[in-house]
Amino acid sequence: MSILFFLFFFAQAGAIKYSGILDFFVKKLIEGIKAKPTFLSGVILFSSGILSSILDNTVVVAAYIPVIQSLTAFGITVKPLWWAILFGACYGGNITIIGSTANIVAMDILEKKKKMKISFVRWLKIGFIIGIFSMFMAYALMLLFKI
Repeated sequence: MSILFFLFFFAQAGAIKYSGILDFFVKKLIEGIKAKPTFLSGVILFSSGILSSILDNTVVVAAYIPVIQSLTAFGITVKPLWWAILFGACYGGNITIIGSTANIVAMDILEKKKKMKISFVRWLKIGFIIGIFSMFMAYALMLLFKI
């Protein structure tokens, strides 16, 4: 089962990369934000967070790696962007049940051991607040410590 998971995981990340979506995203990113590196960190953090709530967070990180690597060709300092992906994907993954493999495992354990079930909407109500708040805090700390 694990082999099948990783097979589909890399296939999904590869499809996102080779479909041209990433190239389009990078070009739009460069056009709009090149002169504002702190704003770029925020865009990366929040976009990876929102995407991570829809897709699994590991898929989002795998998809963003070539984006960040391609930004180095434009002379952009990428060290803060790696941190932005980390914070965005991790905290954004908490917004929905499907945003993180750990959330899915936690729900499975809760259902099997405690015989409880949390609906998607109930999780979303709490997860959205926690995820967005965590991303704002991470962004504020990145700005404060000039990461």
